[in-house]
Amino acid sequence: MSSTVSTLLPGAVEAGRQSNLPSGKYIAYGAKALGRLEGTYVAGQHLIQGNGAETVTASATIGGGIAGAYAGAKALAPLGAIAGGVAGAKAFAVAGGVLGATAGAEAAESLAEILTGGPTPDKLGPPLTLPNHLKLEPTVTTAEGDRYALVNVEGKYSWFGMHDNPTLPARYIEVVSGAKVNELTRSYLDAAGFPEQAERHNAELAEQHRTALREQFRRSETEDTNSLGPDGQPWGTPTRTSPNATTEWARSPQPGQLLHTTHLQSGDNTETRITKSVDQARWQVVGEQVHERTHGVERLVSITDTTSGKGWTLDRASGQMQPFTLDAEAVALARMAPAVQNHRALNNHQLQQCHRQEAEQLAQSMHSVYALATGQAVSSGSKTDTHESQVDPQQREQAIEAGMGRFRRATAELLSSREVMRERGMELPEVTDVPDLSRHRIQTQEQTSITQAPELTALQQRHHQMAQNQLGPLLRDHGHSAEQIERVNAAAVSHAQQFAHRGQVQTFLLSRDGASVAVLQESAPMSEFSVQEAQREKPQQHLERAHALAHEQGREREQAIPAQAHASPEVNSPAMARR
Repeated sequence: MSSTVSTLLPGAVEAGRQSNLPSGKYIAYGAKALGRLEGTYVAGQHLIQGNGAETVTASATIGGGIAGAYAGAKALAPLGAIAGGVAGAKAFAVAGGVLGATAGAEAAESLAEILTGGPTPDKLGPPLTLPNHLKLEPTVTTAEGDRYALVNVEGKYSWFGMHDNPTLPARYIEVVSGAKVNELTRSYLDAAGFPEQAERHNAELAEQHRTALREQFRRSETEDTNSLGPDGQPWGTPTRTSPNATTEWARSPQPGQLLHTTHLQSGDNTETRITKSVDQARWQVVGEQVHERTHGVERLVSITDTTSGKGWTLDRASGQMQPFTLDAEAVALARMAPAVQNHRALNNHQLQQCHRQEAEQLAQSMHSVYALATGQAVSSGSKTDTHESQVDPQQREQAIEAGMGRFRRATAELLSSREVMRERGMELPEVTDVPDLSRHRIQTQEQTSITQAPELTALQQRHHQMAQNQLGPLLRDHGHSAEQIERVNAAAVSHAQQFAHRGQVQTFLLSRDGASVAVLQESAPMSEFSVQEAQREKPQQHLERAHALAHEQGREREQAIPAQAHASPEVNSPAMARR
């Protein structure tokens, strides 16, 4: 990291704090973390290399930058307030933080170098010498052939030049030049492989700081998310929706639910509070309570359970709560959750943009639910291009329910924006790109009539359930849709009824190639029918055939019983006579 950037980091921290912007704290967090990372890296690097003075200088630079940033922001903020009010104070505080950080860092660095004598100062006083009889091995040999040994003298390592000149009084003389000491130390560390170790250490340290920074951001985001309601405001913050009404969102003691409260102020000093419990996943109202406060006295006037459609309302004449039941249309309206966006606070241009986005979200959610409900999946290239998708039924139901929650929420937002547009006399745009649900509605009606099937006998219902359990998963693995599987299941019921004289079905089997179904019954060899042939007819047709066969077989049995009873005396009379 460059010295300029590292100097400005404390200013960025102070600027982020003084800005009071939503992103200001993230700037402060990031600059603070980067400053700590850079300062630790520089100081640690000097410390590892044994440069004590450089360590002090680097630490003083960071400290001076922080102090200068704080002093600069505090000094210039009042001047900005005089010149431009609150906005001027913020701007001058940011500028003062940056300028103060630069000046403070430079001043601290200069002072530290003066006190320490520079990055690696020259030693004051005469150099140390070692006895000539010592046999030292050279630690570093320069390109010129000069030899130097690194010796521990009373717990401190020092460099000694090795001289073989007999005219010199001492053979081993300490190196006192700071530049030479720095050069020898760097050569020694390079030869020993310490730079690679230092690089790995610094990389590990940087990764630790990055991890800590990510964790800090994650905690900050989590705290912000948990402190905000679905409208983007802190929980319990009132939003003015009309001159006499406010709304607010709050957490509910019930898991997975939110509380939406509307306060209405009437002219006769009466306040009405409507609290709706909203299922957050399905985005539906599951309950509603209405309270009234008049002259400081509050009372419950209505409570509704939208799940059952039943509720209680206050009879003002008797003062007693009376039960009531909502019809289907009223239940559907009562379950509609309120919109999150305050559309009345938008101007006409913003309202049109919001309407367009909400219409797109509505169409996307409808496409998603439609594709899941029909056993298809929307391809990535187009909303309308679908292909068969094999999804676990339980997972599909959960996905459909989640998609319906998004659809209901998008619907609430769109209806709210259109209501405001209608109030303002704006032209209501047409909502396009909505999937055609007519085919799915027909399929649903057919499947509903099949599953109810009041005309199936108990044995036929048993065979139908067996086919669903034994053939359904296998056919699904072969790529068949829900409609195709239901046709095969119904054909299995018809086939078993056709050969009812062979007894109850023991099991249904699907061939390995998925082309045929084998039916094993109690008292007959195994029989088969073609999957392809079975899928040529609708389930209702197969079941109607099974119903007709059962009716015809029952009539034949009824006709056979009197005939057997009439023939039995003739057959048994000789035997009886012989007795």
